[in-house]
Amino acid sequence: MEKIFDSEGKHNIDKVIANLFIGSQAKMWYRNDWEPCKAEHINSARSGRHEIYNQWFRRWHWRLAGEQLIFSHIDYRNHEDPASGIRYGFNRVRQLLIAGEEDAGGDIYGCTVKLASKMTYTPGMCLFLRDTGHSIYAERPRYLAVQIANFLA
Repeated sequence: MEKIFDSEGKHNIDKVIANLFIGSQAKMWYRNDWEPCKAEHINSARSGRHEIYNQWFRRWHWRLAGEQLIFSHIDYRNHEDPASGIRYGFNRVRQLLIAGEEDAGGDIYGCTVKLASKMTYTPGMCLFLRDTGHSIYAERPRYLAVQIANFLA
């Protein structure tokens, strides 16, 4: 088993996380062939988290994660009543749905494509990007900026 403590007896959190996910979670944020940028972005992200990680960040993170678990666009409007309709059917606000085909976590791409096909009464547009991972803003910054600006115009 790999050592998860450093020479001072402190946890090496990167190794703990790597053991849990069989590789770091950050490796799933970008497409596999995006090198050397992938490694550089992962290192920068880890450094950035060390800068801002504190009790408030942790509370915000878990609050957001909890809300994402509770709310679902494909749930019934009244959770226990199928007759109340599915949430996405009531959405009339313009939406911009974006997903990268190489997103490695939880079939976000496939689920976004499926959801978009059902949102026939929702105005807006969808972008389904090939050769792109979860972190579209990092892999395709100019393209994404133009698409968002055009959508907002």
